[in-house]
Amino acid sequence: MDSSEKNSEVAGLAGLSKKLQDLLDEFQDVFRHELPDGLPPRRSVDHVIDTGSEKLVNRNAYQLSVQQLEEQVR
Repeated sequence: MDSSEKNSEVAGLAGLSKKLQDLLDEFQDVFRHELPDGLPPRRSVDHVIDTGSEKLVNRNAYQLSVQQLEEQVR
């Protein structure tokens, strides 16, 4: 496949960004040309993290001020 065919396959995906279009052109063999019709099939176990007998910890990584917390909740 020549470079003009590569460019026509991903042309317009990057909008006006030349850097992004160059990146798409460089790695065009990595991206699919068509998306699948739906979601992947369900598996018996989607995702599990075994914590043993420990409780799950649900807290912020960083303490937030009242203003930051209100902004985050919006």
